[in-house]
Parts: sequence; structure tokens; C-alpha cells
Amino acid sequence: MSLNWNVSEVENFEKACFVTEVRNGEEGEYLTPKAEALVWKTMTIGLPSITRENAEEFLARCMMWERALGVSCYKMESVDGKLRKIDDPITFEDVIKHVGLYTNASRMTQAQFHKHFAECLRRDADWVARSQREAYEDKEQGEGNGSD
Repeated sequence: MSLNWNVSEVENFEKACFVTEVRNGEEGEYLTPKAEALVWKTMTIGLPSITRENAEEFLARCMMWERALGVSCYKMESVDGKLRKIDDPITFEDVIKHVGLYTNASRMTQAQFHKHFAECLRRDADWVARSQREAYEDKEQGEGNGSD
């Protein structure tokens, strides 16, 4: 099922949710990085809309996700004359600025979200552990075949 979203009920949605950019050689209106991250987060955290009433819970779930698995947004800043990718985590202000955003994502209770979150953390940890084991075994095989 595709993720459908709507930001027309966000206050000043044209400014809060869209930016004019050139992509693939064509100028167009695109979701801002924060708006796009929030749209996708609705599916990840099991809250299909942002309201004043659920803003704190929405942020708490986003923060759990970002602290465990990394931030959703980055910004480019010049540091010592070089462009660097800087973490730009979701904040309460970001959430409040997007009250009215909604999607067709499935709703999860807190208990369902905590279970989903734990399962995702485990899947990620399993993947990292497997990748490290495979890298170790590859290295071990390389050292054992007399190629050093």
C-alpha cells in the first residue's frame, strides 16, 4: 500500500512544508526535508497525524527512533571552508509547525509502538552483528591463506 499524505491543513503550509528547488534539471515545489521526514515518520512511529494533542507523544516517538537509529534530517554547513553534513534532529518546534499533517499510516498504541520499536532495534542489531561477523571471517580467511 502506498503512503498517502496531506499537508493542506498545516498553518501556512505553502511556507512550512514546501520549498522551490531544482531537481534533475527542473524547478519545482518539493516537500521540505523536515516535512518529508515527518510524513515518513508517521508510518514508522504509528501516529498517522500531527495534532496539538499528540505533539508531545509524536516527538517522543521520533526522539526514541532517532536516538536509537540516527537522525532523519541533515543540513549542510560550512565548517572551516568545507561543507559538512550536520545532524538536524526533529524538534518540538518542527512538530508544532506541522500540526495538521496527516497520512494513511496505521495507528499504533503505545504498547504496539514499543513492541515494533524493539523488533526494529533487534533487526538492526542482528544485521550489524552479522555484517561484523562476515567481515571478521573474511579478514580471518585472508590472513589464513598466506597472502600477508
